[in-house]
Amino acid sequence: MLIKNVCYTINICRDETFTIDSADNKLYDIILNPCNMRRSDYYKVFSICIDDNGKQKHIALIGSWYGADENIAVLECSDLIVLINTMLVVIDCSTLAIKHCQTISNGGVYFAIQKFDDGYIVFGDLDILKLSAEYETVWSFSGADVFVTQDGSNPFYIDNNIIYLTDWNGTKYIVDKFGDGK
Repeated sequence: MLIKNVCYTINICRDETFTIDSADNKLYDIILNPCNMRRSDYYKVFSICIDDNGKQKHIALIGSWYGADENIAVLECSDLIVLINTMLVVIDCSTLAIKHCQTISNGGVYFAIQKFDDGYIVFGDLDILKLSAEYETVWSFSGADVFVTQDGSNPFYIDNNIIYLTDWNGTKYIVDKFGDGK
């Protein structure tokens, strides 16, 4: 996943060779483990390469195995907002420090985060969350079944501030920016 703004170009990909507490890991400037995962846990590691006007910084971000590998981050000025399943982590690209970390839900699996209206939309299998700019839940929307399709088609997209969803049964939903669906 590649995202950029005027200050930063960021590449995020899985590091499938990383093992917690191993001396054989590739070198990172910092290893962030906000979920306190252990070697025996079911985890995955994202390799985050931040290009800051030609100077590269490398982060290993450890989190839950569940969730997705694409569309998991938003770049706002110097804040990199990363979704690792139910955990939202905000990293300051200039210092590589975690500025904010929170669990956004205790159920389901979350796949993607996007800038939306005056905040963010988080797409999950059980529900869609609208988060404020301060990462507080504004509303949530659920369907009759999980937002995963049987035929592999995209069950979620946004067009002109309207959210389009399809659940496992093929039922389609249209949700406006206030969380009202039909």
